[in-house]
Amino acid sequence: MSTMLPPRPSDDIALMVARTRRLAADRVSEWSVPSDPATVGPIRSQCIRKLESWGLDGIAFTAELVLSELITHAIRGHH
Repeated sequence: MSTMLPPRPSDDIALMVARTRRLAADRVSEWSVPSDPATVGPIRSQCIRKLESWGLDGIAFTAELVLSELITHAIRGHH
């Protein structure tokens, strides 16, 4: 972490680490998300339903939070 920090950090810093693995094509979903904060809720709901259909209810809450943060930050960065 220290090699990534500037000498005088002026903001909070977050490091996200993820372990990935290759998934079958039927276990990948993709959504186009308009640059509108009102779309975050419906996309989160779609994500939860998809995870539940795959039997991944146990990770739905965490995935929903990560998805929400990623979309919100992408929308904010776009404006």
